[in-house]
Amino acid sequence: MKRVELVISCEHASRHIPRPYEPHFVHAQRILETHRGYDIGALEAARTFQRTLAAPMIAGHVTRLLADCNRSEHNPALFSAYTRSLSRKEKNRILNRFYRPYRQSVIGTVTDRIKRHGHAFHLSVHSFTPRLGQQVRRFDIGLLYDPQ
Repeated sequence: MKRVELVISCEHASRHIPRPYEPHFVHAQRILETHRGYDIGALEAARTFQRTLAAPMIAGHVTRLLADCNRSEHNPALFSAYTRSLSRKEKNRILNRFYRPYRQSVIGTVTDRIKRHGHAFHLSVHSFTPRLGQQVRRFDIGLLYDPQ
């Protein structure tokens, strides 16, 4: 029987704005403190899983409002209203410095576990705001999966 290895990730762990991009977020301080800026409580949950399950954990280091590491590179929502209007060159800098290294780290860790143990289970930890627009969300946990 092949061993299944766990890999934990937390894409929206931080609300940090790197210094070069601070001017784009001057009026976003209140937003950065909310669920729009980061997944409140998700990093703490991911760290608890990491300690309890002795699994590797990869956490995002910048706010999802810079570039959302949980989205594919061609997703129209990859960049937020704060970064969407940046030049292609500047967006590519963001992708090269923050987005791609994060994604490559997760993919590399999962791939390594599959090569070593035959299978891997990737647990991506997120938190949910109890209200999204007009919709009240009454659930304790959500599971999304890729059957492949």
